[in-house]
Amino acid sequence: MGHRRAIQNLHHVIEKRHWPPARASPNLDQNQRNIGCILAAEIRPYWRNFIGGEWVDSSDGRSIPIVDPGNGKVISQVACGGAVEIDLAVAAARRCFQERRLQSLTPAARGELMFAIAEELETLADEIAELEVHDNGKTRAAGYNEVKLTQRYLRYYGGMADKLEGRQIPLGDNAVDYTIRMPYGVSAQIVPWNGPLPVGARSIACALVTGNTVVLKSPEDSPLSLFVLAEACQRAGVPKGAVNIVCGYGSEAGAALVAHKDIDHIVFTGSVETGKSVLRAAAERLSRASWNLVANRPPSPMQTQTSTMQRETSPAVYCIMPAKSVRPPLGSWLIVQSSGRWLKSSRPRQPDGLSARGSRAATWDP
Repeated sequence: MGHRRAIQNLHHVIEKRHWPPARASPNLDQNQRNIGCILAAEIRPYWRNFIGGEWVDSSDGRSIPIVDPGNGKVISQVACGGAVEIDLAVAAARRCFQERRLQSLTPAARGELMFAIAEELETLADEIAELEVHDNGKTRAAGYNEVKLTQRYLRYYGGMADKLEGRQIPLGDNAVDYTIRMPYGVSAQIVPWNGPLPVGARSIACALVTGNTVVLKSPEDSPLSLFVLAEACQRAGVPKGAVNIVCGYGSEAGAALVAHKDIDHIVFTGSVETGKSVLRAAAERLSRASWNLVANRPPSPMQTQTSTMQRETSPAVYCIMPAKSVRPPLGSWLIVQSSGRWLKSSRPRQPDGLSARGSRAATWDP
């Protein structure tokens, strides 16, 4: 009955030409959300980089095709940022920092900015969820969860803004000694393709509440949700130049960013090998850096009798397959117990049903 009513409501909306529909909140029930997603399914055909509070085309006219991992079709184009765009973005971030556009705000006011960004994301939730499906390969439910997680990060660090304190050091009578926390300056940030929105928002929020400015290199494989985050920052009143987002290839934009002479701090999340190259670039200038290096985790055995294997294959596939099998907590190996003895074989074997379930998961409609 619920699905029939949803379809009737959808027909009513189309017949009445209510277009575009109001964006749905993550708090709406499933039928209302499904209607919103169907109507909001159109993805913008072209996206520009966000530099100095403006939307900027590529200086050389290049663009990066964005491919839907579910069907291999190109769904959009993004202006391709390179060394020129990185120079512009770093200059905008440096100018914003030197003019103290963030530092002149009280810590509480910087925290309020994070709350405002979180509220703007609420109105953009439908679009982000749809982008996560077609740009990143997530399920639609996971797309909405990405919005919620991003809002949690923004509100958490927004609440922390006026609670970052220095120290008073007792040295005895007639002496006052204390420390205060100072921002680094311009923070270069590179985030991974499998969770760009929450990871990017987390590192941006940390930088902004402490008075730093940001140049973020978005992943060329799935950059779109971060551009919507930039739009939310713009709507929320974040000062121009405080947040800059450039999409480009790692060998061009990424390399230019971490090697830039006007960068004070580097945040990197990605592979160990790329992390090593980022570390070398940071060492050349003695820049502060933060890393979250991702590698395959050691196997986690699942002890189960073969009689229950059919029942266990579903959670096993779920543990391995989310986020296109690229996420730090995912398991890589499955160890199965048979009749009280651990299976031993010189050649890996796959439990019955696991391959079939994996194939269905790979082509499942989100």
